[in-house]
Amino acid sequence: LESYSFQLQQVARKRGHWQLTYGAFEDFGKGRQVAEVRVQVGRTGTLDLDLGVAAYIRCFAPAIRDHQPLRGKLKDSSRIFLKVGQEAQCGWEIPDKTTACTLTIKGS
Repeated sequence: LESYSFQLQQVARKRGHWQLTYGAFEDFGKGRQVAEVRVQVGRTGTLDLDLGVAAYIRCFAPAIRDHQPLRGKLKDSSRIFLKVGQEAQCGWEIPDKTTACTLTIKGS
């Protein structure tokens, strides 16, 4: 996702948390949207009273490919949770995958 430009699409105040939705676009925002990143700040779970930050990545590649595009609702590609006061390192969770991988996020 490092070659795409990200634009803030929505800021929503939900029950117990704020949700920021960013879109990843080709060609510096002039092309099609290829992914979505949702960041939740506050309560990260419905029944969880702890505060923290959660991020979800949804990739649109299966739906925009030329050969046999996927139709219907797309699921999140990966997610990460970081709770207030958490000492251990957290890692990205990839649903339905048993393959171990790493993702490095750099930014200011």
